[in-house]
Amino acid sequence: AGLLVLSDRHENIARIESLVQRLTQASSRSVEAIRLNHANAAELLTVLQSATPAMNGANLAADAGANSIVVSGPSDYRDRVRAIVRELDQPQVRPTSRVVRLNYAQATELAEVMRQSLGVAGEGESTVGGGQPVIATLRYLLDTNDPILRIEGQLSGTLGFICQQMDEGVPFSRALAAAKGRGYTEPDPREDLAGRDVMRKVMILGRMAGWPLEENDIQVESLYPSALAHLSVREFMAAAVALDPALRDRVNAAGVAGEVLRYVAELSAGQGTVGLRPVPMGSALANLKYISFRTGRYNDEPLLIAGKGAGVEMTAAGVLGDMVDLAREAFGR
Repeated sequence: AGLLVLSDRHENIARIESLVQRLTQASSRSVEAIRLNHANAAELLTVLQSATPAMNGANLAADAGANSIVVSGPSDYRDRVRAIVRELDQPQVRPTSRVVRLNYAQATELAEVMRQSLGVAGEGESTVGGGQPVIATLRYLLDTNDPILRIEGQLSGTLGFICQQMDEGVPFSRALAAAKGRGYTEPDPREDLAGRDVMRKVMILGRMAGWPLEENDIQVESLYPSALAHLSVREFMAAAVALDPALRDRVNAAGVAGEVLRYVAELSAGQGTVGLRPVPMGSALANLKYISFRTGRYNDEPLLIAGKGAGVEMTAAGVLGDMVDLAREAFGR
C-alpha cells in the first residue's frame, strides 16, 4: 500500500531509489522502461530531453544499469518518446574515431599488435597522397626490409597552388582568395595555412617508417601569425593583405637565387620540419605534388612519387582503392 520494498546490492538499491524519486512526481501517470539494444542510455537521454518538449506530469530518466530509458507521463508523450527511441536505437554503422592517450605502451607498437590481432588494415592512400600510391610504396619498402632514412614532399595541393600564384607576381592575399574561390581551401583557410594538415600527413608516414613521432617532434611554419587566429573568416581574408609584403620579399629573394618557394615537409631520424623552402626554379619538383623516400637501397637517388594527386577524381580514386583493399582483407580475396 504505497510502499516499494527493495532487496538487492547497495549500488543497485541506490540506483533504483534515484529513479523512483525522479518518477514519483508523476505517480498518477503510467511508467514504462524502454530497453535499448544499441544506444547508450545516458547519451540517448540527453537527445530525448532536447527532442521532446517539457510536459506537466511527464518525466524521463536513464537507467544505466539496465541500459534503459524510463519514461512516465501521458500515453501520447510516451508514444512520442518510444518512436524517437526506435529511430535512434540503431547499430553503429559509421566508423568513429577517438584518441586514446597511452600511459605506458608505445603507440606504434600497440597499433601494430592491434592490427594483427583484429585483422584490420592500416592507413589508406587517401589519408596522405590522395590518388598517389604513397602508402603502398612505403609498405613495399618496409616489407622488403629497406630502411627509411628520409621522407620529403609537397603534401598540400592548396599551398602548392598559392605558391605558384606568387611565382607569377600575384600577392599572397589574392592568391589565397583565388584558392578559396575555387574551393581548394578548407572553409576556414587557416586550416590549410597553419600547416598542420601537412604535418599530420608526414607524421603518418614517419610512424609507418618506425619513428615514434609526436607533434612536437615536427617544427611547423604557419603562414599567418597567431594575432590573426581570433578573427572571423571574413575578417581574416581582409587582414591577409598585411601578409603580402613579407611573403613578396621571400619570393623575390628566392627568385634572385634562381629558386621558387614551396611548402615542403622533411622528415629524418624521427624529427622534421614543415614550411616554406626554396626549390630550384628549373626542377620538376617545383611544379609537382610529390613524395620522396631516401632509403638504404635508394640512398644515392631517392624513390620519387610525383604527379597529380589532388582534385575530386584523384581523391575519389584513392578512396575507392582504399575500399577495395579493405574488402580484400575482409574477404580474403
